[in-house]
Amino acid sequence: MQRAARLVLFVLGIGVAAYLIAQHAGTVRESLTRVGWGFGIYLAASFVVYALDTWGWRLAFTHEMPHISFGRLFSIRMAGEAVNKVTPLASMGGEPLKAYLLNRCGAPSGEALASVAVAKNVMTLAQIAFIFVGVGISLTMVPGKRAALFGMAVFPGIILTAMVVTAILDHRLRRSKKQLAAAEAPPANPHSIMALWGQFADFFWAHPGAVLFSFLAFFLGWAAGALELLAAAYLLGFQLSLRDAIAYEALLASVNMATFFIPANAGSQEGGFTYLAPLLGLPPYGVALAVLRRCRDVVWVLFGLAYLGVTEGRLLVRPAVAPETAA
Repeated sequence: MQRAARLVLFVLGIGVAAYLIAQHAGTVRESLTRVGWGFGIYLAASFVVYALDTWGWRLAFTHEMPHISFGRLFSIRMAGEAVNKVTPLASMGGEPLKAYLLNRCGAPSGEALASVAVAKNVMTLAQIAFIFVGVGISLTMVPGKRAALFGMAVFPGIILTAMVVTAILDHRLRRSKKQLAAAEAPPANPHSIMALWGQFADFFWAHPGAVLFSFLAFFLGWAAGALELLAAAYLLGFQLSLRDAIAYEALLASVNMATFFIPANAGSQEGGFTYLAPLLGLPPYGVALAVLRRCRDVVWVLFGLAYLGVTEGRLLVRPAVAPETAA
């Protein structure tokens, strides 16, 4: 039932995206023609975003993790993100795949899973912080749209509240864990949600400085998304200030976070671009920007799948429990 619902949402999202593009077909065609080979500039800007995200993940590694080159770590991350996008109905997504590929590089299975759990939580916190910054900037740009702009902060606020409540309850969870250990209860499934949260909490309390630097790297990664918009504006032939780009990117991040249940944010991302452009008083290039970003997504998905094809001999990998490396 859940897979069927996600499939329906995916199909509807594609329909919405197709409708929006058809409504602005002339502008989109003209805009993409103007971009031409300048698309490489846009890809370079997006590389900065993904490189900062990879750095943030690297900072979430423990001392037990083996040395993995930045290039390989970048490729592993892109492979996981590719699987997240192209297999929205799969029972095993891109996050376990990242841990699996780290394990294949010599990382202990538990440490690999912990790094993925830490990075995912810290990246979410950085995304929420960036959205709040963007909403604040937007309120100074269009004070007459306060209700709509505050609405953009509601869902991220709910997620943040849930994370804070979970953190407050962490002490009780740890105490219960000690009691179970004292009673010689069987260990929890290392892939369960509670176990993953425990790994994040363990890392946070043991390495608060690393978490802070990881947060800063991920925050810069979200902010660097504004570089993509600046590059896109340059290629499409209109001016966009850094302030406008940060506000636009932050509100788009809010839309994508609120529609996480739609595979690949199909339709919702295009709708976000289209809705936010006039809301912020920007030129009517919202759909063209959305198409440009989808083209970028395709390139990086192909990169991730190519890495899987070369290293694993297949385009998609659905790992079971990653085996422990030999001592």
